[in-house]
Amino acid sequence: MNSRDRVLLALNHEQPDRVPLDLGGVVTSFTNNAYKNIVEYLGIKNPAAPLGGFNLRIDIDEEILQYLNVDTRHVYTNPLEGWKDTYFEDGSHDSEMGIHYRVVGDYSEMVFHPFADLEIEELRQVQFPNMKHPSRYKGMKEKCEKFRSDGFAVVSGSLASVFELSMYTRGMENFLVDLIADKDFAELLMDKIVDMQIDYYTGLLDEVGDSFDVVCMADDLGTQTAPMLSVPLFQEMIKPRLEKIYRFIRSRTNAKIFHHTCGASFDFVGDLIDIGMDILNPVQPTATGMDRMNLKKNFGDKISFWGGIDIQTTLPHGTAEEIKSEVIDAVNILGKNGGLVLAPAHNVQGDVPPQNLETMYKTAASL
Repeated sequence: MNSRDRVLLALNHEQPDRVPLDLGGVVTSFTNNAYKNIVEYLGIKNPAAPLGGFNLRIDIDEEILQYLNVDTRHVYTNPLEGWKDTYFEDGSHDSEMGIHYRVVGDYSEMVFHPFADLEIEELRQVQFPNMKHPSRYKGMKEKCEKFRSDGFAVVSGSLASVFELSMYTRGMENFLVDLIADKDFAELLMDKIVDMQIDYYTGLLDEVGDSFDVVCMADDLGTQTAPMLSVPLFQEMIKPRLEKIYRFIRSRTNAKIFHHTCGASFDFVGDLIDIGMDILNPVQPTATGMDRMNLKKNFGDKISFWGGIDIQTTLPHGTAEEIKSEVIDAVNILGKNGGLVLAPAHNVQGDVPPQNLETMYKTAASL
């Protein structure tokens, strides 16, 4: 059984020879410090990691992936031809959306929201980035086909979606107020984002077609302890727009649809299933309501889970036995009768000893 077979069996709720493993992309990868640590630990002399963003290493050296028995390979879009970040005196830099980021600890954090002070008529005039530009997708199909021919499951990148990108551009506090007090502004902003998302998936899937096994979306809905908005408000304002994107993706590919939402997201899972989600990520086990048994009992016959290993306590601070125990627990519960791709429950950060990551992956591969 090769890696792709293993992943597809699990995602079709069949039991593979072992639990499939993932590492890479924007939400199950390494921060720069963590990447540096594992490169040094494994003695890799010339690591190939040309891609990154947000202080992440998303294109992981093949030697690391092979050593950890990783079954997936992630294929990303290219930077827009001719685009270069602008750097400012405070150390921040901008994105195509006009958001400014500055490195704070292990991540690049937002320090400027371009739509924070806009009125609705000004927002109407804003031109969003051209996501159909062919330079973004050049060469992706060849990469996908190469990974498939090598026996790996191929996973797409993603954009921050409706709710999340609205907060990024407007500011979190402003947009949460908009959802209640200025619905016209909120709806216009989200509709522009939906159009941009559909342009992105048009360009991506026109180029790559069915060469992806998994197509990713990302829209955080939870904090550590609670949802970021009420379920009725989500159903009124966010869900119909996410559904429009889901339906478009589904019309263009047979790939499974992966949805990333951090934190306490249990209350939204049923709605995400309604609109077509196949895979829930990252299954953050320390967040309120994200107990593995509860998730499997309520949703395990409808969706698969991707992630599941705690990066807040277990991976950075756990003993080898504690890490092994958590891996076994996740596999036995979330992976019973298939339905699990095991991975860290978000990006591995600099406080995770490489030995602990090794223990996680080697334990999972041995079960």
